[in-house]
Amino acid sequence: TNYEGVEALAALGTEQSIEAAAAACAGCPPNVSRLRETALLQRALRSLSASDAALRLVVDATHLHPPSTKLVGADGGLSALTAVSTGGAFDARLLALTALANCLEVDLENCRRFECAPLAARLASLLKTIGFDDNSDDWRVEDVLEAAHCAVPLACVARREAGRTKALAALTGAAVAPTALAKLLEALAVVQARSGALDRDAAAALAVLVRDLRKLFPGAPATPEPKRARQQASPVGVETPTSDVVLPPPPPRTP
Repeated sequence: TNYEGVEALAALGTEQSIEAAAAACAGCPPNVSRLRETALLQRALRSLSASDAALRLVVDATHLHPPSTKLVGADGGLSALTAVSTGGAFDARLLALTALANCLEVDLENCRRFECAPLAARLASLLKTIGFDDNSDDWRVEDVLEAAHCAVPLACVARREAGRTKALAALTGAAVAPTALAKLLEALAVVQARSGALDRDAAAALAVLVRDLRKLFPGAPATPEPKRARQQASPVGVETPTSDVVLPPPPPRTP
């Protein structure tokens, strides 16, 4: 699909145009650049609950692109994405979490706007579902992956000095314990070794962000870092709240 094709799709104004644009932008940076110059992002924001294609468009448009993240924040997109991330189907939830992370990673104003409590509550529910208290390691891959992805937007808020208190208050209010986050790190490593659901770099990036979130809790004991995650810690810069966080890529689609 060429540039003119993306513009033509934007002019159609139909649900089918969102589907076609999502397909045209997949793996094609020039088309994503053209997408950002059309009204397709705004249209996609109005279709989030009904269309995975709309979610994919938002993920592509907001990746490391502050003008698009600002548009999402100003157009009520953060609350719409949060609603999908806590109540949609599995694929939709992971896409919405990825889009939220994109919008919070590079945009301080979005971090100030973002309501952490619903996502913290979803994370708490997933940690309870995973059942870390029974010392079992028979975890569902989907639950572990979703819990780790839930941690990413919260960690993006927490890495900002102004957001740390808000993120910690949401986590403690939802009864998320640092011990459960430590177990989530263990579960992520086990699930990745068994299933290969993510590539190694993506799994390492998720682990770094979960670990960063755990550091919010006063007096939380240190946890050993897997070798791969330790190698990733310097380039992603999670130790300094003003540095960029390298986020894992959007999750693979499930059949």
